[in-house]
Amino acid sequence: MHKSTRKNIPTIFFNTDTPISFFNLVFTGALGKIQQTVTMENKRFAKNDAGFICVNCKREVLPLGYTSRNHCPFCLHSVHVDINPGDRANTCGGTLVPIKAEPDARRGYIITHRCKRCGATVRNKSAHEAKVQPDDTELLIKLTAGEF
Repeated sequence: MHKSTRKNIPTIFFNTDTPISFFNLVFTGALGKIQQTVTMENKRFAKNDAGFICVNCKREVLPLGYTSRNHCPFCLHSVHVDINPGDRANTCGGTLVPIKAEPDARRGYIITHRCKRCGATVRNKSAHEAKVQPDDTELLIKLTAGEF
């Protein structure tokens, strides 16, 4: 393991034939192979629990208090702003429309959204058991049944 020039942030080097295009990796060529530099400060989740006004139904959405809220609990719509949960690093900004929900034994419902601007699909965990503004269970059931 090689230490980066930044204080106390380890960097891992490894070679691969296949480039990887996530986690903000730094790519440098090395004898026909891709050398990837990954700093341990890159996180897949960033807590960003701010309230917002829903772009679809215009209702005020309060923070969850324990994780990043990423969709409206009333209409289940969202905005395409995250690359990784909570990072707010995606510049698309399109409206994410809920297209289906799937029950998951460990995580509750998983909502799949499709972006109206770029067409990307994004999966998000529901907050149907939240103490503050839980997700609308009737809408989740309709999405599960394909009736939404």
